[in-house]
Amino acid sequence: MDPKNPNTGKKSQTFCHRPYLDSLRGFACFIVILFHCELPAFSNGFLGVDIFFVLSGYLITSILLRKLYYEHRLKYCEFYSRRFQRLFPASSLTLILTAIIYRYVELNEYVNKHTNSFIASSFYYSNWYNLRVASDYFTDKGSDQSPVVHFWSLSIEEQFYLFYPVVIAIIYKISKKKTSITILVFASLFVFSFSLNMKLYEKSHMMSYFSTWGRLYQLFAGALAASILFHREITETNFCHYEFRNSEKFRLLITAIESAIGFAIVTMLIFIAKSTFNALILGFTATTFTFFLILVFEVTGEKNFTKKLLSQNTYLKFIGKISYSMYLTHVPITKIGDILEVFPFQKVPRALLILSITVVISTIIWHSVEKPAKNTLKINKNNEKQLSVLRKTVRLQNAERGK
Repeated sequence: MDPKNPNTGKKSQTFCHRPYLDSLRGFACFIVILFHCELPAFSNGFLGVDIFFVLSGYLITSILLRKLYYEHRLKYCEFYSRRFQRLFPASSLTLILTAIIYRYVELNEYVNKHTNSFIASSFYYSNWYNLRVASDYFTDKGSDQSPVVHFWSLSIEEQFYLFYPVVIAIIYKISKKKTSITILVFASLFVFSFSLNMKLYEKSHMMSYFSTWGRLYQLFAGALAASILFHREITETNFCHYEFRNSEKFRLLITAIESAIGFAIVTMLIFIAKSTFNALILGFTATTFTFFLILVFEVTGEKNFTKKLLSQNTYLKFIGKISYSMYLTHVPITKIGDILEVFPFQKVPRALLILSITVVISTIIWHSVEKPAKNTLKINKNNEKQLSVLRKTVRLQNAERGK
């Protein structure tokens, strides 16, 4: 059975767009920004980054597994080229503009102090740089903190993307294309990487938070969800018979699941607002919450009211669409705004003003940089498909002539 497009029900060999993922990204981005606005109610808003990591692992694994299953190989140059085209234009523009403005508005003392931070962010090793200079993400405030300190999470993702295609190709090969074995491998990697993170946390809280090794378990949690769902798709595994899926009992089951999801979401929001647990427990909770949310949404399908609500929420989907630009720009906007004293309000009014400016600037970047880059990728992809079809046609014609 070919994996199906959840939007049309048609069989598809590519990982199709899931609108509810945009809303989850929008939610994650929203709480991270409010965390950096230093709102007390969002003191645990840094968990949005944990959600991002799980979603990233899920998306990239879903794409790569399909490539391996249907095309039997990965085109590494194509993969890295697409990552570069998708991520680099917006990030480089943000870094350049931030560096220029920061140079003229901040004191030379702090400009010199944070120059290496800009370099580290440009080459995606910001997380290791923060560890080397003993930067404390939670206590450094104001001019003591770099305006591009948040690039640490993007650095981890890029470092992960650097080696992950090779890793997943090896996993797929040693699994002998059996997706059930792939699931076991990813489950083992998840357990091992979380155990490693626990050890890192004992050694240094910041090592656990900033290091690539400390975040692998979240990326592998997303990869595990992707491998489970892909196995279900290609083996035609359903968790109940067709008759049951159309019965009153199934509708009651869906209602119970939706109630559980609603309770879990409320609990998670309270957790974000009030919990005093350490970052390790909070991160693991956010990771497992996102993992099970993805599984439930994919298994229950369009009958799930919560999924439908997220898929149709225009505002969250929009925030999710521009979330990359929002994440890139919100810290520079906050830092430079504070230096220039352009935020006359405190707490909630200040946060709303920062959020509004971030949305406006991110929308401009989306339309002027991200969207054109995305359209270029689509054009290249269509050209590759047409070229592939042409090559197959030529091979068939040559074979016919040979006969």
